[in-house]
Amino acid sequence: MRRFDWQPMMEGDNIIGAKLDGQSVTLEPGGQFELSGAPLINLHQTCAEVHSHLYQARSPRTGPHTTAFAW
Repeated sequence: MRRFDWQPMMEGDNIIGAKLDGQSVTLEPGGQFELSGAPLINLHQTCAEVHSHLYQARSPRTGPHTTAFAW
């Protein structure tokens, strides 16, 4: 999260999501992640945002608090 400058979204002492420049990723009650994009002007900006999210999700993670994603 800090690697890409995302800011935590807290519920009490628990991190339930992250936000950055109008975008957010939240942990939903069923355990799934929800990605909300920022308001953008055109489809090209939307495509760039999606590619940025995929790059960040696929980037190598190391350390004790590593989460793996599969899709």
